Amino acid sequence: MLPSLSWGQYGMLDAIFNGTGYQAFGQSANGNNLGTAVFEQADGGVIAAYTGASSVGLWRYLADAEEDPAFGNGGGTYDPSFGSTAPCALLEQPDGKLILVARGEVDPNAIRFIRHLANGQYDETFGLGGGVTNLFVDHSVISVRCFKRLDDGRMLVAGTATSDVDRMFLARFLANGSLDPNFNSTGFHQYDVLDSSMAYDMEVRPDGRVLLAGCAQADESRKLALLQVSANGVPDASFGANGIVLTDLGFLGQELRAISLRPDGSKIACGVVDSAEDDLEALLIRYTGTGALDPTFDTDGWSTNDSGLGLDTYNDLLLEDDGMILVTGTAQLDGWDQIT
Repeated sequence: MLPSLSWGQYGMLDAIFNGTGYQAFGQSANGNNLGTAVFEQADGGVIAAYTGASSVGLWRYLADAEEDPAFGNGGGTYDPSFGSTAPCALLEQPDGKLILVARGEVDPNAIRFIRHLANGQYDETFGLGGGVTNLFVDHSVISVRCFKRLDDGRMLVAGTATSDVDRMFLARFLANGSLDPNFNSTGFHQYDVLDSSMAYDMEVRPDGRVLLAGCAQADESRKLALLQVSANGVPDASFGANGIVLTDLGFLGQELRAISLRPDGSKIACGVVDSAEDDLEALLIRYTGTGALDPTFDTDGWSTNDSGLGLDTYNDLLLEDDGMILVTGTAQLDGWDQIT
């Protein structure tokens, strides 16, 4: 079983949600469960995706944290039909259908889409029994990190493709889950950024350009990396050096885990830096529209947070309407990773 958490004002657990602020869910009879994606629906209901023993599923709670008996099989779905998968992202389509993108475990060079009806049942009109699998035979591992649905129903998936080395990749799929042949003729782009690179997040600009955020490495030096490409996946020559912006803050290791675009074109990103052996610090950084560090943000464009607990990371962020930045990640306390 695993918990779903709800937070109130000032970061305190919201006792209105199940009386405690958290709720455990999953299939306890099927081994360990790992929650991997969650979102709130317009009616206040919460849907979470999880992976269990050789399966993937969804669970839905009403606004008061009670299981929704009308969803799936008494509140959730659990079906081993798709083998061992790990859901990476979950989106709700305008028609209410739910679509998961998942990476393979048995076949780690696969990207899977799984689509559910609004009531949690598999959408039998999508692929085979509700699922579509795309296998990338030229790669040993495809690590899916982020997923966006475009207004026309096509889907973008980004992450890291591994063959001889790690490379950032961007793939575009049609609404039916198949690769889009109008995107680089194959539906798939991988990018050479230094000797190796990894993408953790992406944002789609209003004009269709895509910004990938992550890290790149040459020899023993790892740098923060931004890569901006056109709507068709071609590196944007107007951004940085042929679409690439590399930033070295002087740490042993450094990577961006999430990024968000601001209305003025600037970018807020978060991640982690390795300041010393076994000492990670959480990173918050702001770029101008051109990819330069923004000196109006903490005087030099970036700041780190070290709780003194040893291992601090920022893994995701949200820009609030009042301009505040909400970040989430981990800090280590007494040898255990804690949610921050």
